[in-house]
Amino acid sequence: MAPPALEETSARSLSQDQPGSREAPGFLLPDTATTTLRVVRREGPGAGLERRRQRTLVAISIAILAASLFGAVASHAMVDAEQVRLDGVQAKITQAEELHQQLEEKVVELSSPSMVVSEARSQYHMTIPQHIIYLSPVQLGTVVKGGARGSSSSSRVAHLRSAP
Repeated sequence: MAPPALEETSARSLSQDQPGSREAPGFLLPDTATTTLRVVRREGPGAGLERRRQRTLVAISIAILAASLFGAVASHAMVDAEQVRLDGVQAKITQAEELHQQLEEKVVELSSPSMVVSEARSQYHMTIPQHIIYLSPVQLGTVVKGGARGSSSSSRVAHLRSAP
């Protein structure tokens, strides 16, 4: 069915229907009761080529969209995998820090003077001497006189030689 031709008898003026309209007088619209709207396709030699171009453009757009979505999903998966790995490393670091703290406390405990003395007595059978002899430094080549531990009246002379 062909659309009706615009005639003055079957058309009405827009400016008459709407008094405040800015349209120029004499612009005629078809009668809406008898007009049906339809899509007009382009006919001719270039119509098929235009449709093919549109389909190609849509297919390329969909492919680009799918590739970008796939890339986004893949990057999120990689980030999640790295986060899991980092969580494991962080747990190992925390465990190592706790062990380090425990070992530092043990070193402080074992290096205290009272602990060193008790370990020396129990494990190495060491005793505290009753008489302490302090030695003064001597220079090489001097003669030293002194008593030996077992002899009370005898004196021993030791001669220190200088190194060659």
